[in-house]
Amino acid sequence: MLNSKGKEFIPDLVAYNPTTKEWVPSIRRSAGADFTPNQQVGYPELEGTVGAVLNTDKLEKYGLYRGNRVYIKVVFDAWECPSCAP
Repeated sequence: MLNSKGKEFIPDLVAYNPTTKEWVPSIRRSAGADFTPNQQVGYPELEGTVGAVLNTDKLEKYGLYRGNRVYIKVVFDAWECPSCAP
């Protein structure tokens, strides 16, 4: 996808509910891991009024085509593994 600055970012979308037309993102966070600068711009735009421009053909089977402006509700669930912390 392309954010409003024309920069590519890859949202980690792993599930699609065709009834509600909602996507479920998978975000894996570990110590030192962070969003890329392009994701920092892109994720909020996906949910807002800006959206993101789809730049792949891989989602055509879901009715999303290259060049479509996409708006997706993004839900973040921040969880840290207590036994994984250093």
